[in-house]
Amino acid sequence: MEERGIGTVWHRPRTAPRCAGPIARIIALAVLAGPAVLQGQSLDQYDYENLRLRGGGAELFVVYPNNVKSTIGVGGRIDLGFLGPKVRMMIRGAYWSSELKESETARFERRLEELVEEQNPGSSVTIDLGEIDRSALIFGVDLHWLPLPAERVRPYLGIGAEVYFLNGSGAAIDETFVEEALDLFTAGVSGVGGLEVEIGGGFSVYGDVRGALAADVRSLALTAGLALHLPLGIPLQV
Repeated sequence: MEERGIGTVWHRPRTAPRCAGPIARIIALAVLAGPAVLQGQSLDQYDYENLRLRGGGAELFVVYPNNVKSTIGVGGRIDLGFLGPKVRMMIRGAYWSSELKESETARFERRLEELVEEQNPGSSVTIDLGEIDRSALIFGVDLHWLPLPAERVRPYLGIGAEVYFLNGSGAAIDETFVEEALDLFTAGVSGVGGLEVEIGGGFSVYGDVRGALAADVRSLALTAGLALHLPLGIPLQV
């Protein structure tokens, strides 16, 4: 994003982050698959009344954000069953926390130094912000297309919509306008592709790749999880 003022000085210039290409391709693939999902199906086959609680899962993932060091996060999902033929709905949550990349911190420090020197001509200052941490609490809804929903091995492709609660912290910025600027609430979209395998006893393991785009964070995540399935499911009271 463009550096327009002290409230957004930590943003990158208008250049695409390294992970933006793969993320965009994952999301584009998921979106372009939409017509194929519905091909041969009528819209009246898709209804929220079909939904019921069918299980849940817990997961670990490695996430690669564009302006934060890669880290391990935790998450979970609730399986609401099939909205219609081959289309499954999931509610998901995730959390990760890591340190802002040194290049981002250095860019932030330089911009602050420039602002101080602009207001005090002839002065020379050095600002050291130390380590700045960034965390994300994420809630979202996924729609997965399963071409083989009744098989033991089930590939899936999907799209998601998320909300992000982003938080910044650090010894040098706590309770300052810098921390306030890093604390954001924003929305994003994602694309996901993965594989789920039944292992017996109502359990399955799954793994997927997710690319996410939001206003202040872009990321690529590799996920592994364990899911429990309820055979009949529990009807939802809507």
